[in-house]
Amino acid sequence: MPHYRCGMFRRSIRLLLVLALFAGALSGCVNPEKKKKADAAQQKKDEKKKDEEKKKPKIPDMSGDMQFSSFLSRLRTAVGRHDRAMLSQMMTPDFGYRWDPGMPEETCFDYWDQHGSWPELERVLHQPFKPSDVYMVAPPEFLSDRTYTGYRAGMMLVNGGWRFAYFINGQDTVPALP
Repeated sequence: MPHYRCGMFRRSIRLLLVLALFAGALSGCVNPEKKKKADAAQQKKDEKKKDEEKKKPKIPDMSGDMQFSSFLSRLRTAVGRHDRAMLSQMMTPDFGYRWDPGMPEETCFDYWDQHGSWPELERVLHQPFKPSDVYMVAPPEFLSDRTYTGYRAGMMLVNGGWRFAYFINGQDTVPALP
């Protein structure tokens, strides 16, 4: 093989290698305009999904469920009688009855006695319940009116059984849930 052809061959190989590297580098480059559009589209898609998730309750409407209706009936009876022992058994361990921490020895029953909340509790428990996140809540205005500041009650499923999770006056400090 003549000497001049060997050098030309080497240059051709180098040129092909440089072109291959250049082509590989270009194929890995992302067009900034396309990336912005793709990112914006993905962000819109994510926001839409989050909005749908917020609107969709994590539990279905259980207001017609026999177990929920039975629990609510027993709860209404216990509230009507101010039966603290029965109510205690029907509540979640972290039952919510006020926004601030409260007094160390105070119970929700003491709080309701001091603030005359028993009639309000009875009234709210006779309102229709609707799903919101993991709770069945009443009154329905709490969900539909963002400015609602009245009393609200929530029930939740705990280990397959219904529990009274909270009864709070919304006028104190915190606005209604979104």
